[in-house]
Amino acid sequence: MIKYALLSFQFIGLLILGLFTENDLTIDNQTPPALAPGEKKEVTITIDKKDLQGFAKLEVFLPPGLIATAGKTEGASFTFNEQKARFVWMSMPTESSFKVTYYLECINSIVAAVEIKGAFSYILENKRVDFSIPLRTVDVNSGTVTASTPAAYNSTTNTAQTTSETTSPSNAETASAASTSNLIASASVVSDDAVGCVRTITQLNSTDFRVDIRVMNNTINGFAKILETVPANCKTEKNQDAGSVVTQDKNSIKFVWFEIPKSSTVDISYTIKCLQAQSELPVITGKMSYVENSTPKEIAINTVGQMMDPVFADSTPVQPKEDPKVVETATPKPDPVTPKPDPIAQNPKPKKVEPKEEAITSVPSPEIGITFKVQILAAHRVVNKMYFPQKHGYDGKYNIENHEGWVKYTTGKYNEYKLARDAREQITRDHTTLPGPFVTAYNDGERITVQEAFLISKQQWFK
Repeated sequence: MIKYALLSFQFIGLLILGLFTENDLTIDNQTPPALAPGEKKEVTITIDKKDLQGFAKLEVFLPPGLIATAGKTEGASFTFNEQKARFVWMSMPTESSFKVTYYLECINSIVAAVEIKGAFSYILENKRVDFSIPLRTVDVNSGTVTASTPAAYNSTTNTAQTTSETTSPSNAETASAASTSNLIASASVVSDDAVGCVRTITQLNSTDFRVDIRVMNNTINGFAKILETVPANCKTEKNQDAGSVVTQDKNSIKFVWFEIPKSSTVDISYTIKCLQAQSELPVITGKMSYVENSTPKEIAINTVGQMMDPVFADSTPVQPKEDPKVVETATPKPDPVTPKPDPIAQNPKPKKVEPKEEAITSVPSPEIGITFKVQILAAHRVVNKMYFPQKHGYDGKYNIENHEGWVKYTTGKYNEYKLARDAREQITRDHTTLPGPFVTAYNDGERITVQEAFLISKQQWFK
């Protein structure tokens, strides 16, 4: 009797602690009160974010023996790897309150009670905020869920400060298999243990092409990105994302993982749609970026297979190109006469080859990793050298880059955000006529948002 009274008290505590707030943020974590071995039930998490906007991530940490599958994601990308169920939003829903769901399933018999903990991360004033959600203790055999004090959350390591068993390779492989489906038909095999990335292009019709990309020998732990650029008269449409966050801009498509699936191969695909019929396969340039042992790396994506969809091949067969023929006329041909050898042709004088002047180029060293600069001006044209000294009294060095249809002028290159922030403040004080200098961020020389740079480098924002 006392046991049931205690269980009732714990269940009431669950309802009381189901709402957990920090500042204006409120999270309601409704875990089912019962879960038997082999049973699968829905978990609902309500996030009352008020006016928060932008990037956000919800992570739920499950013990071995429990798995999660996607339910209602509200526009987030969902992955389950290494016992982590993860929802990632590049931009949170516009509603002040929204719900997400996932399905909790017990695949092994669990005798002891297990804990389910989690965290919600978002960006506030260019600073990452990590907020622990209510912790739950689940007794699978008795089907009882109890509420506990939220676990302390370490924002530096991005993991809950608790000890848990390491996910076995078989469980990790099973979890990652759910986020990969179709395989590239003719992908080559990487001969060594290096991470590889290959592409296969399939012509669907005269204007559309399917592109399949496979990451092979995947040993990446954490962040990874694939960027593909297609011809200017074509656009892209996502097919398969493998749990990544996908963004499309004009004639490019980008797949970003904050935690790439733990699988030896990861497959993604997209479709290219061109405005006009193509006589040849489109030219695609692509690269994959990732971090290995705290060192940023980048590899090119090579095309290893080109094929044609059977339906398109049967309806519009490709005719082989014929060799050009000489048109014959009715004029009778003279009998062939053996020409006499020309002594001059047999011993031609050597032609004098003029030496070619070598082009003089100046190639700057490539930027590696996360860097920060200060943008001092943006315009639609390149200004002359005297513009900055005469107009703004600025005679320092600057770089010119084309970005989003603008000519942008930046100065400096810093590995730490704080150093770029200090340089921006100094420029602002010394040159008051400049229209608001600000800090910009880059990953391996590619311009990204400062918030994304914080997430990759784990640096902090300084006011």
